[in-house]
Amino acid sequence: MLNIKQAYEHYEIPVRFVFTNPLIEEKHLHSRFENLQLEIFHTGQNEVVVNSSLLEQYIRENYPKYKIISSTTKRLNKAEDFLNELSKDYYQVCLDYDLNKNMELLNSIPKELRGKCEFLINAICHPHCPIRKKHYALTGRA
Repeated sequence: MLNIKQAYEHYEIPVRFVFTNPLIEEKHLHSRFENLQLEIFHTGQNEVVVNSSLLEQYIRENYPKYKIISSTTKRLNKAEDFLNELSKDYYQVCLDYDLNKNMELLNSIPKELRGKCEFLINAICHPHCPIRKKHYALTGRA
């Protein structure tokens, strides 16, 4: 891990951890391996994508230098929910896949917040899948 950190820092490439398992519980917060990763890469240039408010709070309290990204796996598939999330203290917010082509929403994003938007382009299921949240949970369980 130290070699990876050194290489990425040398090239000024941020490391992005994707911790989006929707089934995370308190007991998972104390994983030795994940905490070691978070500690080693806790430099101020790296990022963590989160789904769980429990994990987000843990990272903000214990590793405050990380840039926190709100995950598409939260399923904020209403325009007002996305815009509300965008106004919160996130480095970026990943738009729900079902909103990617909602031009009315995209046009309504204030220009100063557009740099905080991220788009998922390779979703695990088809657009407007009625059980997408279940798919995320099944992936998390696996």
